[in-house]
Amino acid sequence: MLSKLFGEKDQGIIGYIYVADSDEGILKNALEGQTIKNKKKGPPWIVVDHGFENMTIAKWPGSLWRAEVIDEAKNTGLRQNAKYTRANGVKIIEKLPLSILFGGYGAGVLKVIESTSDIDLDKAKKLAGTFPDQALELYSKGWNIFGGTKDDQPPF
Repeated sequence: MLSKLFGEKDQGIIGYIYVADSDEGILKNALEGQTIKNKKKGPPWIVVDHGFENMTIAKWPGSLWRAEVIDEAKNTGLRQNAKYTRANGVKIIEKLPLSILFGGYGAGVLKVIESTSDIDLDKAKKLAGTFPDQALELYSKGWNIFGGTKDDQPPF
């Protein structure tokens, strides 16, 4: 109410945008503080996720941005519980570390992801030969914790 009295603009929808390094779209060279708009209203929209839990990361690596929707597209036809907003324009607020995508274990997960880029056939064979007996059990337990079950046995 006070912001309307003093003429301050209400803050729009704030969310997150992931841009793969290989993407060629308008967000390819995004910078903090930059305003980015589609040339015309309509698809392809800029998808601004409201959180990380339902983000689709189709290509790796990339950049993660916090952004404000400044030109909301017609968001008709979305699921009622959609956790993203289609936008024709956004203001880039800040670049975020990719580790945020993986929660409290993000730094460790990124270490694993980054270390896999230089695995060749010889290294893969060496790793396979050092596979401890309990590794499969620990892998399943970790996967179930990541999936939110926190059980030793998978739910399916």
